[in-house]
Amino acid sequence: MGIEACNAVLAGDLFNKITNKVSEKESYVATRAFFTMTEREAFTNYKKFAKSNTGGGGEINGNFFVKLMPVGVRIAGGGFREFTEGEFRQEFSKWKTLISEQINNQGEFSIESYFNSFVRDENSIQAWRDCVIAAFEDDDGGLLAFGSRDDSNNPVLEIEWRISLELAQNRSFLNIATKDGVAIKGFTQRSEIAGKSNKIFLLDLKGITDEEKSKGFTIVVTVDVIDKDDENLNEAVPIVTVATTAVIPPVTIPSGFIEPATLESVIRRAPTIAELDAIFPGNIDVAATRWAQQQGFVAGIWDHEINATNVGVICLSSKFAERFAPTIAELEAIVPKNIDVAATRWAQQQGFVAGIWDHEINATNVGVICLSSKFAERFAPTIAELEAIVPGNIDVAATRWAQQQGFVAGVWDHENDGTRVGVICFS
Repeated sequence: MGIEACNAVLAGDLFNKITNKVSEKESYVATRAFFTMTEREAFTNYKKFAKSNTGGGGEINGNFFVKLMPVGVRIAGGGFREFTEGEFRQEFSKWKTLISEQINNQGEFSIESYFNSFVRDENSIQAWRDCVIAAFEDDDGGLLAFGSRDDSNNPVLEIEWRISLELAQNRSFLNIATKDGVAIKGFTQRSEIAGKSNKIFLLDLKGITDEEKSKGFTIVVTVDVIDKDDENLNEAVPIVTVATTAVIPPVTIPSGFIEPATLESVIRRAPTIAELDAIFPGNIDVAATRWAQQQGFVAGIWDHEINATNVGVICLSSKFAERFAPTIAELEAIVPKNIDVAATRWAQQQGFVAGIWDHEINATNVGVICLSSKFAERFAPTIAELEAIVPGNIDVAATRWAQQQGFVAGVWDHENDGTRVGVICFS
């Protein structure tokens, strides 16, 4: 078993240690660990969770402590059923890609460091250490540097070194490079260590500001293996240099991960009527999409909620919606004289779940917001259901019906067969 496999075991063990009632820090570690797993490992752990949290009716009752990713497939009434393996793989792959972007933006992530600092389960972390040491012996030697924080948030560095049998007769010298202003208590650079060593060092942060003390940072650890017969150790050229890194996690959860705005697909906002009139007087539909674009979104859809001062605008991120400009002739060929219905059918022909006309139009083209199936689902509630919510106003009833099902918002796609209407729901 290699070190990566040990990390996977530790990540999996997290799900045996954390219950539904978790702290924000534990949820953070669970989420980061979950998305370092392979699809198979993640699905195995998800199945354990689902098995212990699914009621008699097949609905999942627990709260999945992995943030961002839904607990299952949404069902009528706003609940969730368990993912099939295929559904899980699709959802997991999507979120893993996005989470990986966040991890890359925030710097290196060490499961074991965050686990030990925020979850603090000594039995699990010791099992991980034992696994890693065994992996080193299997691989004929190696270097591990492991960072964490103690109960008082002081940074701690632990080093495991196993020299290979081939080099066992030579001498090992340890070097540690860390952040400017951070001292390593009781350590002198290029200290000789035994070929089989475990070293634990406390780090002194007196040389950095209070703000910097709470941040995470990376430490580089190297071991130079010097020929045992070389008498001039200070100038000796190493036979081999082995290097690795350790991560000291931040004291607090990095902002913007648990609910990162950059990952939000759909946000509902309520600009003032005055704001929209300043953009495009007398046309809320067009003004709504232009206002949303000014806020950095690909488009916006008026959900037809309106009061004396504000209107509701569904803002769509560029990750999950695209805007196209098909010709009027193209749409006329699909459904003559009905741009709204033609727009959604045109989008479906392009492989999207639906499309919404954003009410932009010129002599030859119209704007169509095409919606990805990743974050939009299409339902067909009955007209009677919508009439019971807001009589005589399908647009408003559609968004309120969607919210009753647990979605952020919904919009009528103007499909109507006399009994049912199409509602696009945004998660």
